[in-house]
Amino acid sequence: MDSRSEGAAPSVSIIIPARNEERLIAAALRSVIAQTYPGGLIECVVVDNASSDHTACQAMKFAQEHPQFQCQVVSEPVPGVGGAKNRGARVAWGDVLVFLDADSRMEGNLVREIVSSWDGGCQVGSIRVLADSGRLLDRSFFALMEVGKVALGVRAQMLFCGRDLFLRLGGFNPELSLG
Repeated sequence: MDSRSEGAAPSVSIIIPARNEERLIAAALRSVIAQTYPGGLIECVVVDNASSDHTACQAMKFAQEHPQFQCQVVSEPVPGVGGAKNRGARVAWGDVLVFLDADSRMEGNLVREIVSSWDGGCQVGSIRVLADSGRLLDRSFFALMEVGKVALGVRAQMLFCGRDLFLRLGGFNPELSLG
């Protein structure tokens, strides 16, 4: 279990693996900053995963423009989302790890909902992903992904996990290139 004191709210680390996401990373970071959960209990770890663009620079610029935002940018030079997520988890300090795709955004109360589930005994969970696009193709794709999660038990894309459990299980397969 975690090392926090009895009754204390858990800390949360949002881990964002990012490869060539310079145009999208700021929107993901803005969604983290907009959480209704206490800011002092949230950190963000952006893992630049061998980007050939300015992803890391954009993330660092965002962090500098928001000094109250606990955000660090680290590098994982070997391409692959599994290794990038593991790198972020190793440097994260939160009791709960939340894995967010760099091209995604969090609803404002998502961290509160995750913490509520985690406090209720759910040490790991998949996060429902919805398209915010009005395009039928986008909405259909994400709806199909959600059906697959439920019908096939495939837990892909964004998820949360207690940090201790994640590290004890050894994290993601570093060969993982998607999901």
